[in-house]
Amino acid sequence: MTDEIHKIYETEVIINKFRIPKINSTVCTLKSVRDTIDLEKKLRQNLIKKGFVGKYRFENIIGSSDIMKHTKETAIKLAGADSSILISGESGVGKELFASAIHNSSPRKDGPFLAVNFSALSEELAESELFGYEEGAFTGASKGGRIGLFEQANEGTIFLDEIGDVSLRIQARLLRVLQEKEIRRVGGSEIIPVNVRVLAATNKNLALMCQKKLFREDLYYRLRKLYLEIPPLRDHISDLEELVDYFKRINGRPDLIISDEVMDILYSSPWHGNVRELANIIEYFSVISTDGKVEAKDIPKDFFEMPAAEKKSSNTFTSLLYQKGNPDEFNAIIRAIYDTCATGKAASRKCIADLLVEQFPYMSEDRIRRRTDVLKEAGLIFKKAGPVGMRLTPAGHQYLRNLREEYRSR
Repeated sequence: MTDEIHKIYETEVIINKFRIPKINSTVCTLKSVRDTIDLEKKLRQNLIKKGFVGKYRFENIIGSSDIMKHTKETAIKLAGADSSILISGESGVGKELFASAIHNSSPRKDGPFLAVNFSALSEELAESELFGYEEGAFTGASKGGRIGLFEQANEGTIFLDEIGDVSLRIQARLLRVLQEKEIRRVGGSEIIPVNVRVLAATNKNLALMCQKKLFREDLYYRLRKLYLEIPPLRDHISDLEELVDYFKRINGRPDLIISDEVMDILYSSPWHGNVRELANIIEYFSVISTDGKVEAKDIPKDFFEMPAAEKKSSNTFTSLLYQKGNPDEFNAIIRAIYDTCATGKAASRKCIADLLVEQFPYMSEDRIRRRTDVLKEAGLIFKKAGPVGMRLTPAGHQYLRNLREEYRSR
């Protein structure tokens, strides 16, 4: 079977021929090149009308911290190229948001943008969704077959989310698309050329998966021609208030007041679910608040519960701090950080030194820096430059509660 373009009476046509051995015959079909191009344009226009477009642009990405500015600047540069991009980041950081923005800033912005999430698809369904199928290819196949996402995304962008969940067999088929720029439908024999930019995303370590033979190394390097890493929320926690204001607006509660105590809890959360988790929490606050204000009492118990792996007993922390220095110093610093944040001020080293000057007159800012480095390593505080300063983590708040309970029981 071949596809060749010939000129017949000043008209360009695509000639397709294939052999049928049973009847010792060759079948030949002729299609107008112009009609074929017009048909593809109409298909792309219909896809765009159906909503197969990138919904987000870079101006929709919230965050003015240095790390987010750098990430957006890098993504804008990558958008101008036409190579595949591997987007890495924890669950909930906004990988599809960036993929959509990249498409809308690329030369393919007028083409379709289609996304598929492999974590929600079985191997068989993923194959038929990506590559389409011919009529009768399998039980339950639609009459007339179905066009796949790669064909639908022709001249545009396809976003392969959770690429680390795809099977090795589908990986092999994806590799062929990237190498040869062509696909074959399930149950079909015709080779169909496609012109698609591939963006892939994962929250897994694909390099490690390659070492364990769980992911094809050749596909990994094909996907990672360009690379973008999206930072977790805890690494740009200074954007928290900006994000909170945004989510209040989209939930129709722009005037919702979140108390300083609750904001302190938000700042100190580990945010394993990242921006998606924050969006859910603000939606919850928007629903449960009837008087326009959110207080600590409105937060359900264990709402910010840490994963079991991060939970440590007070004794474990105390033992660790004994090994690193005087526990009384560490405990005093933790109390000082909490008390400072409770007033709405940033807990800087100078502020802590001033609070502890009577109890520990020798406590210099440099000594506080070394002690707070230990507390950060232990997971009891986090430290950020600028207006955020130092704050207790959920583990730090629990440690402080345990200290107070021990003091009362004496």
